[in-house]
Amino acid sequence: MKHWHVLGVGNSGSFIAHFLRKRGHKVTLLLRDPTTLGKFDKLNRSIEVTKEFEPNVEISKDYQSECIHGYNYGNVIDPRYPNESCPPHQRIRRLIVTIKSHEFSKYYQRIFHRLSPTSTIILFTYGLGTYEELMKDYYNFDEAIRPNLLIGLNSHHVYKRATFGTQFKLIHSGFGEIDLGVIPRRFDKTEEKKIDANLQPEESLENRDQRYLRFVNRKLENLALNSVIDPLTSIYFIRNGALLFNKMADRVIRPICAESSMVIRKHRESLGMTPTNRFATDRLIDAVFQICIKTRHYESLSLQSIKRNLATEVDYLNGYIVKLGNAYNIPTPINQYLTDMVKMRHNLQMNPKRLNDLLK
Repeated sequence: MKHWHVLGVGNSGSFIAHFLRKRGHKVTLLLRDPTTLGKFDKLNRSIEVTKEFEPNVEISKDYQSECIHGYNYGNVIDPRYPNESCPPHQRIRRLIVTIKSHEFSKYYQRIFHRLSPTSTIILFTYGLGTYEELMKDYYNFDEAIRPNLLIGLNSHHVYKRATFGTQFKLIHSGFGEIDLGVIPRRFDKTEEKKIDANLQPEESLENRDQRYLRFVNRKLENLALNSVIDPLTSIYFIRNGALLFNKMADRVIRPICAESSMVIRKHRESLGMTPTNRFATDRLIDAVFQICIKTRHYESLSLQSIKRNLATEVDYLNGYIVKLGNAYNIPTPINQYLTDMVKMRHNLQMNPKRLNDLLK
């Protein structure tokens, strides 16, 4: 039995925590505020998952939980361990992160002293850019002192019904997979194989690099597709299916994919990856429509955030493509425009009176 900490208890985080508890692992939920902790306590620290259109309910119990709201680094220093940044009972060996990308650094600041180079972090964050921020803000790009890092992809679709009133009661509507890719360290020896042998077999660094690069392909493809669907659906307040069989949408989607294709192909080249048709403009357009067909009744994560007056993760989607474009001297006016438009939509949504005045 392993002990996992989970940062981020939205739909994805609660589902993964439930998955781990059902398999007998010890799970501690790191909750961001006392209100969420109180709701969880009222449910006797349990998570319910119901398969869509089925009556049976799976219940997982016996979670541990902590509130990290307002955590002060100085308050966790134990005088009995003057040479340690964290006493043994507070150390985190395995951390799963499902929190929104733009919130990650703020909350990681409250727990980073509890992790060490032998800890393992799995990032299930949306978009790309979280890893770079983590290395810059906390580890000064020194891979010798960072924890073992993995990137996770979760293709399960889980949502909560408004009638439930809590994120700890979920509907599992789309079955998928959970895939992990190790971010290799750039030196000869690594502790990764000692942490979770069930996640990665023992192998050479070169093989780990190749496995990681294949995983990067999938993340880059997700980035390209979500950088079309998320901004358009959130700007126009539409479900994914509204992008289908729409000539005007077709004319908008093509230049977005063309611009993203140029940037991503250049980025892959800089990583030493073999050229592929996977990121050609027409192939990305086809992939966008395939996703919209499969998820035609769904709302994108950005649209869900804007409807709840929450900031989106557009800086880690189109914004990340803009950053890559700047790095490779490739102009990205379309992705910059979409980034600004999504933020504008969010600002208007945050001020309904101003929005109503504009619509009069």
